[in-house]
Amino acid sequence: MIKSAMKAAGFSLVLIVFILTSLLLFIYFTTPNVSDLIDRNPNTTSFIKIKCPEVSLQRWHQLNEISPFLSNAVILAEDPQFYYHRGLNWGNIYHALKANIRHGEFVWGGSSITMQLAKNLYMTPSKNIFRKIKEAIITFKLENKLSKKRILELYLNVAEWGPCIFGIGNASQYYFKNTPAEIGPHEAAFLASILPNPKLITKGKPPDSFMNSGANIFYELIQYYLPPIAALDSGSTSCDFMLNEIDARRIDYLIAKIFSNLAFDIKTGMASLTTRNDLMALLTPDEGEFIKNLLIRSNKILGEHDIECNRSFDKNIFVTFKQKDQLGNEKSFWLNSDATDALISLLVDASKEKVSLKINSAYRSDGYQIFLILSSIRKNGYCLSKALALVALPKNSEHVCTDRLAIDFGNASTGKAVSEDSKEYRWLEENASKYGFKQTYTKTNMSGIDFEPWHWCYHINQQLKQ
Repeated sequence: MIKSAMKAAGFSLVLIVFILTSLLLFIYFTTPNVSDLIDRNPNTTSFIKIKCPEVSLQRWHQLNEISPFLSNAVILAEDPQFYYHRGLNWGNIYHALKANIRHGEFVWGGSSITMQLAKNLYMTPSKNIFRKIKEAIITFKLENKLSKKRILELYLNVAEWGPCIFGIGNASQYYFKNTPAEIGPHEAAFLASILPNPKLITKGKPPDSFMNSGANIFYELIQYYLPPIAALDSGSTSCDFMLNEIDARRIDYLIAKIFSNLAFDIKTGMASLTTRNDLMALLTPDEGEFIKNLLIRSNKILGEHDIECNRSFDKNIFVTFKQKDQLGNEKSFWLNSDATDALISLLVDASKEKVSLKINSAYRSDGYQIFLILSSIRKNGYCLSKALALVALPKNSEHVCTDRLAIDFGNASTGKAVSEDSKEYRWLEENASKYGFKQTYTKTNMSGIDFEPWHWCYHINQQLKQ
């Protein structure tokens, strides 16, 4: 009797597995072939046909034609693990399943960007278990046929951003009268906040209804591009000069405000040419006065010290030097034109000798140096004395001099600053002088600045100081 029951149960289990497998195979072979999306841009989607059949996706933009702030805002808001999973984020799916069971209905899909692309291209807005299975299978196909960058490009170009607004080309023109390449971090955060529920705009709610979530996304963008906010440790015993909470929050606000205005320049390296006058022009008089007083306090901490050099800014004396980082992203540095050949020769010869050198920092005008001080203060838990040990005041920094080229060297493989015990430092010690470079802050320097093995300087139109 028991054996018969076990046989019956086993047979039932095999039958269920067979039926489920057959069902999955049937769905797999009846879902669309996504291979043509490798090099073909769709001119419509299932969602467009259902919601706005008169719309076409004529404004198509390749990923390199879309602002990186938008791409990153969408990833941070919709799918932070996008580059690290294969289409199905099991953690999100688990939490979504729990939430749906608790509410007794579909309140959260837990979809990845790839799943949302599958839904937009081929599915309907309806929510049921069979649609989710089909969506998962299409997601599997997309992840196996397309690169992550292509998936992201497709999603940005077909996603719904409001009432009959499909594709980022249409969205950027509708909301901001600009192109996707011109979208800054504020606009990017707002657009990303629309994606979870674009139909809310059609219900008469103005864009302000998205400002709270947009503000959170903007905050995440700042964390992505700039040093993270550290906790204010007002009881720290290791800090010689700690800012109070009011000043700390003002610095957070100023960093966000300056970043908003200089975001593209910070990404490309152009921000290094920002003068103090340029920076102050972005701020209110009260904000400018706050920074002025902060610099006065900083000067008292560091003591009276002023590097003797020419700081009169003239963009015509600079040339750009483009360099790729470890991820292949290109960044521009500004170099004093009279010293460029010497620096390039140094880098080329170091490479020939298998010495991994790169530029971490070059010329920085006084306005950008102030922005770096603000960022350093935040990064160091609002301890002003610690921040100033790492980023000097403009008057104390050779990076602000225009009659010399100050370079912070790093390791090309790791991006980290050259350290005293590294092969790169030993090579510079032995060879840098051949190219006219001299270490500025040695172990025995008289300037009161800590020894910096990564910091080297080329004096222009004059003999190297002994």
